[in-house]
Amino acid sequence: MIMSIFFQTVMDAVRQAVKDQFDGNVSKASQCWGISGDNLHKWLRGDRIPTLEKISPILDRLGKFTPDAPALQEERAVIRRVAPHAPSEIVRGESLPRIPVMGGTGADDDVEIFQSAPSYWISVLPQYKTNKETIGLVVYGDSMEPTIHKGAIVGVIPFDGTFNEGGIYLVQRPPFGRTIKRVKLQGGQLVLLSDNAAYEPAPLPFEGYENIILGRVVWVWQMV
Repeated sequence: MIMSIFFQTVMDAVRQAVKDQFDGNVSKASQCWGISGDNLHKWLRGDRIPTLEKISPILDRLGKFTPDAPALQEERAVIRRVAPHAPSEIVRGESLPRIPVMGGTGADDDVEIFQSAPSYWISVLPQYKTNKETIGLVVYGDSMEPTIHKGAIVGVIPFDGTFNEGGIYLVQRPPFGRTIKRVKLQGGQLVLLSDNAAYEPAPLPFEGYENIILGRVVWVWQMV
């Protein structure tokens, strides 16, 4: 999974502390640090990204400094629109806009994704921050490859009620949580489509679609 340099450094420090201080016992570490053992396991495996708020108490105990989320300019990062044949652009320049990364897909909590605390921040080119509410989400699965690779970060803007047939959206799909899919309307149902042919279409009831579609994907950011 592609992560920011900052987040990767943080998790390396936590992983080393679990090894050195608790002989690799994650359960003992979580009890000592006062956090959920299940969450710590997921963080260490890379299944879920902790917010700065949740990880800060651990870093305080380890004597690590958590920055006030400055944007970390990634070397070799590229960004592109999700439209077909959109060109990739290298993310570089001075004083670039920052986008908060709010975790990833597949989360099963009820946190308001556009208002939660950022896990970390990334820099984007100015033309990719046209909506002040844009957030980033890490894509954990491969169902949208080759359009969106596993580990990429997608830019998402809140759903405004305007539905574009075949567009790529952030969807809340119980019991699987948040997922990134193309969405079409067929026979009075919403159908979630993957760009990866290995995944079958998934129909959902059209009723209440405003609560199913959370946001629209507008760009893809990843390391190369």
